[in-house]
Amino acid sequence: MSRSLLKILAEDSALAPVAKANQQSWLWLATVMIGATICVPIFQFGAMLGNQMAFWPMVLGVSLGGFIAGIMAIITGIVGQRTGLTSSLIIRQTFGQQGFMVLNTTFIAACIGWFGIQTDVFASAFVQTTASLWGLNLPFAPVAFISGLLMTTTAVIGFRGIGKLSYIAVPLLLVLLASPLVMLLMQDGAQALWLKQAVVTAPSVGTVAAMAAGAYIAALIPDLSRFMKTERDVVKGIVINHMLAYPILLTLTGALAILSGGNDVMVIMLAFNFGVLALVVLFLATWSTNDTNIYSGALTLNPFLPQVPRWQLTLAAGTLGSVAAAFGIFEHFMTWLILLGVMFSPIAAVMTADYFTQPQHYAKGQLGKIKGLRSEPFAACVLGILVGYCATPATEMGGGLFQLSGIVVVDSFLASLLAYWFFTQSIKWKV
Repeated sequence: MSRSLLKILAEDSALAPVAKANQQSWLWLATVMIGATICVPIFQFGAMLGNQMAFWPMVLGVSLGGFIAGIMAIITGIVGQRTGLTSSLIIRQTFGQQGFMVLNTTFIAACIGWFGIQTDVFASAFVQTTASLWGLNLPFAPVAFISGLLMTTTAVIGFRGIGKLSYIAVPLLLVLLASPLVMLLMQDGAQALWLKQAVVTAPSVGTVAAMAAGAYIAALIPDLSRFMKTERDVVKGIVINHMLAYPILLTLTGALAILSGGNDVMVIMLAFNFGVLALVVLFLATWSTNDTNIYSGALTLNPFLPQVPRWQLTLAAGTLGSVAAAFGIFEHFMTWLILLGVMFSPIAAVMTADYFTQPQHYAKGQLGKIKGLRSEPFAACVLGILVGYCATPATEMGGGLFQLSGIVVVDSFLASLLAYWFFTQSIKWKV
């Protein structure tokens, strides 16, 4: 392997603060996150909402979810920008080594799981589309495995590869997604949107907001925000993606489903004779999203195996995600979005609260010095997860014991903040 290639692969900031030479602007952050947002499961999520809900309640739900996700992402993103650390290193300082070992495994599973789900959905749609276009009967498992490995290549390069792919993919994806919607609006007008009635089993605005917010793991935002030059760059990038692009994307796909009467965005695009362009959208959407999934997965693995280069961990994580996709792991996607929010929003709440109240533990000289378990932050996180689980309806794999705000992501986030304040005020923890 040549020295120049090794230099590109050897990203040196996985176990230390980001160097100034690697800092980026808000445009990089916004583009990368939008590239991650535009993915086939999100297309399907928006189409599902469009088929079940009236138009304006759908818009309200996704906008509220994007706002909630944005607020949580901004506060965790600022922590990443100030410290220059990855999410896993911040979590280790917050919860101690033992707490980190427990919680970080959930991040690894989530990142690899997201990668597998994305690749699974892509492979299924690819097999279906090629059969429709050219009559090819491709086997699912090899398509899923090979696709996953191919998508891993740019994440292996690191943040440079992710940014370059997103700069290419995002404008093309937006144009190709908007085209059938414009055609339908010119044909039928917008009246069908306003007249759309909700089905009997339509989700509530609060449930939609919880699902929309749960699609983002706020505690992983530092993996990208650590590259920002200023806090303002963090805010700009997150507002553009979470609060604007994300709700707009869901609204567009929901409107497309309402006007076409379909529930599969890729099938709708094929019906408008997009053909090969539909496959391009499908592939680039999945690739640009999976880059950030597997990149974060490798970063969370890095503290467990500090002697192994990050690019090798990325390749290993991508291979695991590809195997999971080949076995077909896509199931209960909508419920899984809610459970993601319940699990990870308390982690985001506690790590943020701890940084702003006790920033001395996140100084460069303190990295790795906190041993054992920091019981108060860990207990606050567990309590927030339990509150969120109990507030989640039983029909959505929750406890269904009570209802608070109706948005379980908010419930678990605030419960963790209150618990952290109570525990740290009443008990003096020891490092």
